Amino acid sequence: MKKLNEKGFAISAVLYTMLILMILLMFLILAILDNGRTTANKLSSEVKEEIDNKVYNKPIEVVSNSLYEKVVNEGKANIGKTVTLNKTSAEANENGVYSVNSGFNKIYFYRGNVTNNNVLFANLCWKIVRTTDTGGVKLIYSGTPTNGTCNASGDNLIIGKSTYNSSHKYPSYVGYTHNGNNKIWSSGSIIDKSYYYGSSVIYDESTKKYVLQDKVKVDLTSDKSLVGNRHYTCFSTEYTCSSVYYLFGTSNWTSIYTELKNGQLTLDDALWSNDTVSSNIKTTIDNWYVNTAKLQNYSSFLEDTIWCNDRNIIDGILLSNSAVSDDSIQVSTYNSWRNVSNGQPSFSCLNARDSYNVAGGLGNGRLEYPVGLLTADEIMYAGGTTNGANNTYYLYTANNDIATMTPSKSTGGRFLNTYSHWSSANIAYIDVNGRISGGGIYEVKKDDFRQDDPRSETTVGKVTHIYGIRPVIALKNTALVKGGDGKASSPYIVG
Repeated sequence: MKKLNEKGFAISAVLYTMLILMILLMFLILAILDNGRTTANKLSSEVKEEIDNKVYNKPIEVVSNSLYEKVVNEGKANIGKTVTLNKTSAEANENGVYSVNSGFNKIYFYRGNVTNNNVLFANLCWKIVRTTDTGGVKLIYSGTPTNGTCNASGDNLIIGKSTYNSSHKYPSYVGYTHNGNNKIWSSGSIIDKSYYYGSSVIYDESTKKYVLQDKVKVDLTSDKSLVGNRHYTCFSTEYTCSSVYYLFGTSNWTSIYTELKNGQLTLDDALWSNDTVSSNIKTTIDNWYVNTAKLQNYSSFLEDTIWCNDRNIIDGILLSNSAVSDDSIQVSTYNSWRNVSNGQPSFSCLNARDSYNVAGGLGNGRLEYPVGLLTADEIMYAGGTTNGANNTYYLYTANNDIATMTPSKSTGGRFLNTYSHWSSANIAYIDVNGRISGGGIYEVKKDDFRQDDPRSETTVGKVTHIYGIRPVIALKNTALVKGGDGKASSPYIVG
């Protein structure tokens, strides 16, 4: 028995020793793994930092004697200074080159009554507006030279005049390109019925039908508070349908809506998909680029930057934000117009769909040539506002409303208390007083209206608002200055 106990003790000792060794081995393995993770995290952080430094925080190369260098040097005196964007440059007494952080690098912009931003390029006069994210320099057309000077004014600052688009009946016509297919209807007969409304939809491929999501059944004449932001409806007591409608807004007398079909799930799908038709103003600019300015001969100097046509719609509470008055419904307000109206412009373009360029990639590739228009945001940085005239900043163009690429609002309503429903696509422009305005691409005339069947195509005023056109290009950051000091009498000579 004693021998057995001694043997048992010996076995137990061996087992305990093995257990202790296993525990020590586990601690060693965990320590190695933890050290590995720490090393891996350190390496990952270092790699991320290296990528950030090489890609996201890569400084723009400042080429000696380039136009970009001239702008940067002009802006050094105001580095760190902020501008009062809710005031005109004249009210704030702000004149010069300022900068903001935007994306990867600083963007330098000219503001106010500046006189040293003149450029002679391609035998045409231009004014410097700002730099781009990649070190290009955006220029706006400023007439033709006279004996090497750039002193044009008034009508001589524009290449011609044009309507913005061929129609204003649908929101899609705020596009620099558009699809021309999606209509807006109005009806006075649907708001007093109890229909289903949903905050979104799904599309069943097997049945080819839409199904409303997060739905409620509402009679808009009595249960308005239940609608919230539920814009989608079948206009039916059913919540499945082959075509679904997006309800922009409703008032005491009518509702404004558009149709989604063939699997389209969002308002963006309906309004902006397949937007390959050039606007009237784009066609005019493209023809000028090729046939008059012949800028294709200078393509090696031109940067394929972004021209922004920000069509993002603010999708608010259906009833509280949409019904402006008994005679007008605000169908949609665009993100960029809200920013400008609030004194908060941006040089960024929210998505590739609205970022016009030639090559695609970061943009939509909808341009044939690297030329476009300014945005309302760029005009605000230059010194304009929506609430005050300014005839002293460098973008002031007397006698002409100057078009931009910025949509403002789309509205629907009736005219002189008749039952003639209409809708209009509106863009921002610099008016004859230098103010940023957001009016229609047409002018309303009483004789243009007739009474419509509730679900017929909307009949509206004729497209008669004519805009002056000042095209915008961008030079690469390698474009060198051969002479001049930027003054009108001695513009920078490039090319």
